[in-house]
Amino acid sequence: MALKINIPVIDEAISEGFKLGASTLVISKPFTEATPLAYQLAYNWMEDGNPVVYLTNNKRPDIILEDSLRYGWDFSRFRKEGKLKFVDAYTGFMGIKSEEDYFVNNPHDLSEVDQVLVRAIDDAGNRALIIIDSLSTMIDYFSDRILEKIEEWNRLAILKDLHVLYLFVEWDFDEGLKREIREKVDNVMRLSPVEKGIILSDLLIVEKVNGKMIKPLTVPIRYVKPGGMRIYVPKILVTGPYHAGKTTVVHALSTRAVSVQRRGTTIALDFGHLDYKGFHADLFGTIGQERFDPILEQLGGET
Repeated sequence: MALKINIPVIDEAISEGFKLGASTLVISKPFTEATPLAYQLAYNWMEDGNPVVYLTNNKRPDIILEDSLRYGWDFSRFRKEGKLKFVDAYTGFMGIKSEEDYFVNNPHDLSEVDQVLVRAIDDAGNRALIIIDSLSTMIDYFSDRILEKIEEWNRLAILKDLHVLYLFVEWDFDEGLKREIREKVDNVMRLSPVEKGIILSDLLIVEKVNGKMIKPLTVPIRYVKPGGMRIYVPKILVTGPYHAGKTTVVHALSTRAVSVQRRGTTIALDFGHLDYKGFHADLFGTIGQERFDPILEQLGGET
């Protein structure tokens, strides 16, 4: 039993380490979202009939339910079935009572956070996915004391056949502390923004699998709503001579496409989206008339 993103090329690469009795660290840069990946992993896990315990200390549980629904994942039905349990370590910061069964009254008390989490894990049973959202918030409050708890939770994963997923935003923490956290987990994935010309996307980088550093697997990704994480191909250029069928190809490949035509010929770039087997691509069809040839090199520069 392994965690699945449902993108075959990534799932094959991580399958050896992303299993029960293990731990995974997802590192993201500030303003790069890791929570949709956690939602995607959690949804696939629950779809396979397994429980999830989701500890949140940076947002209310109802926000998680609303946010995940935007990506097409209805967590509420799993909650009703008892497969999804929230540990609310956020509402206590505001000094109000939570409606969750597992509520941390004083989120500044690491011992109480641990006790409530362990109680939820015990109630969930074996084969549960434990999501810690977020580890960076815990470091803000508890500093390096959290390292001992990471070791305890990882041991618990082995004893109770669990998988622990830590979400970590890489703010300006001590480098030694960040290194120790990486060493204490079995798997490490990193999300990093990339900008090339006018193209903006994120990279998913798998750095460590099954306790061993590997040659990094780097994949350009984008989140789509609905659908979640997809391998992102930012620009596929369909080109050819006048009346070669470029518009027809773009429309045939795309789930949705836009063209501008006049008197049976295309007079502007065709634009379409392809969503297939975990891949998300933007398609551009060039204009076949000779007077547009000077811009072809510019159009193809970032293909």
